[in-house]
Amino acid sequence: MPSVCTTWGCAAVALALGLGVASASAQQSGIYAGTTSQGQPIRLTVGTAPGGGLEVMVIEATYLLSCETSGQTVGLASAVFGAFPVDASGQVDASYLWDRDYFRTTGGFTGATQMAGDTTWSIAAVTPLGQHLAEVCAAPVSTWTATSTGGARLPGHAAQPQWRLEVHLARDGRVLSRQLRQLPTATAGAAP
Repeated sequence: MPSVCTTWGCAAVALALGLGVASASAQQSGIYAGTTSQGQPIRLTVGTAPGGGLEVMVIEATYLLSCETSGQTVGLASAVFGAFPVDASGQVDASYLWDRDYFRTTGGFTGATQMAGDTTWSIAAVTPLGQHLAEVCAAPVSTWTATSTGGARLPGHAAQPQWRLEVHLARDGRVLSRQLRQLPTATAGAAP
């Protein structure tokens, strides 16, 4: 090893040795559950990709969307099914754009059993529109943290979502199916 190295050279050596970075071999497949900065649940299912390595296969989260025209806030429970590769540094970038829907979750492993990152959703027309022809409802970019659960269930929603969106993506990112449905609303005195 040279006696003097540049900042870039030292950084390359540190990364090659895996110092200060969760090594790829330490990252584990499994279910990672946590919360977003909106106080809503998030769960990522990490599995083994067909060619080896890890990939995020499902991202489930609840978002509080602000609607620009009506001023309403609506809850959206989402599930995005796809194949989002985890790179050698433990990072993942999962995104989806279809018509007026926009979803992106980024982040990665911060340890062998912890993950963290950012997430956002924007979707057209999830509220009754009345005289409005279209409305976009969006969640701000929220941070999230999650820990391996060993298969434990996702905690209950902090806010009762009014909508559920499921998106299934092919490995090449094509939308295979998209289903948006309104959830039944809870009534006073009804059992949860």
